[in-house]
Amino acid sequence: MRLCCLLTLGAGLYSGARAEDSNLDKILSEVQKSLKKPTENRPSATPEPKALRSSEKPTPAPIPESFKGFIDTMWRHQISNSPDDWASDFASSVNYGYASSGSVSRSFVRNDRAKLIRRYPERNYQMIDIGELKHFGDEISGVWRFRYSYRGAKLASGTAIVHFTAQWRGDRWQFVLYSEDVQRD
Repeated sequence: MRLCCLLTLGAGLYSGARAEDSNLDKILSEVQKSLKKPTENRPSATPEPKALRSSEKPTPAPIPESFKGFIDTMWRHQISNSPDDWASDFASSVNYGYASSGSVSRSFVRNDRAKLIRRYPERNYQMIDIGELKHFGDEISGVWRFRYSYRGAKLASGTAIVHFTAQWRGDRWQFVLYSEDVQRD
């Protein structure tokens, strides 16, 4: 049986099509705090020649406010029973983990979500943790884990690890990669 999921950033239990705005604000605030990492201080004595530093990884850019807005909107879409809401967070072509091969259309994502909603109209989610988010150029990638519990034609529950890349496309963020590793209870 295939499971498609809801993704959230933060911690807490969410159910059906209800979102607690004050709790969501707190979650988003915690995500922002977790993204701020101390920078390394190099000794000021003798700087390394530029050639030696070229192998260093580029420093990720700070996570923009617009991504926080994307998370807020995306959360509301995930708990929605509208497959169009869910699909709107994806690019027109996306590497979608529930597809049998490579990139698929947003329409495929929408239809996949519609199947989940028909099968499980009542869905509950609980965030376990969030990995580091990395922002380079117009992309942000990361990983998070959550627990899910579905009721409908059958009962289903388990844990999912979400791997994603969101890209700034014109005037908004959209997923260009979305994949889950699911462990069923």
